[in-house]
Amino acid sequence: MTSLIYSSIFFNIQNTPSLLDACLPSFVLYGVPQGSVLGPILFVLYVADVLQLVKYHGLMPHAYADDTRIFGICCPSESEALHNRVSDCLNAVGSC
Repeated sequence: MTSLIYSSIFFNIQNTPSLLDACLPSFVLYGVPQGSVLGPILFVLYVADVLQLVKYHGLMPHAYADDTRIFGICCPSESEALHNRVSDCLNAVGSC
């Protein structure tokens, strides 16, 4: 059973349409195959880390489905500091 799971995750082959409307088998090198039970689980794990990272930078995340927004509140005189926090947060998210 373990070898079946391993092979279906790491050696997944999917048919991909080409310009000639023929489906040719090709290896899936990145991501999660469509219809896999791993897709939602891995997405939730990734988003949970992103939300914690946003909070760590003193910002407020708002997430709905696959859309995440980052909010910050400040006085006009502190706008540059907020800009720096948002930039640092985005750089940290980009390196995840």
